Amino acid sequence: MRFRTGMRNSGVVALVVGTLLLATGAPGQAADPNRSVKQVAASCAVTPKAGMGNINIRLGAGTNHETDGVLRSETWAPSECSNVSGGSYSACGGGNKWIKVHPDCLGCFGYVAYSCVRLVRDA
Repeated sequence: MRFRTGMRNSGVVALVVGTLLLATGAPGQAADPNRSVKQVAASCAVTPKAGMGNINIRLGAGTNHETDGVLRSETWAPSECSNVSGGSYSACGGGNKWIKVHPDCLGCFGYVAYSCVRLVRDA
């Protein structure tokens, strides 16, 4: 294998140096020997609870927000691993907890009623 030299590799060198700086701390700061490597964040997903039909995905955490799709029964959507407080709802026994979901599109997100879904955490 032959290594290239010259200006083309300067981008690779900058990427490697930048990665090392991010791993060790801000420029000009020594790495903290007591800081452990961050654990990989748990990934979570939700599905409608057994016997539920489709669940509305809303643009915000409340029924006053527009519906922007549905989470279909027996399907899964990647989600946050914790719920947030929002507007109250009466579906599925009611509540005011919502969970942020990430439907199958880049950068998209919405909220579903937490009482209507089952959360699975993969840690």
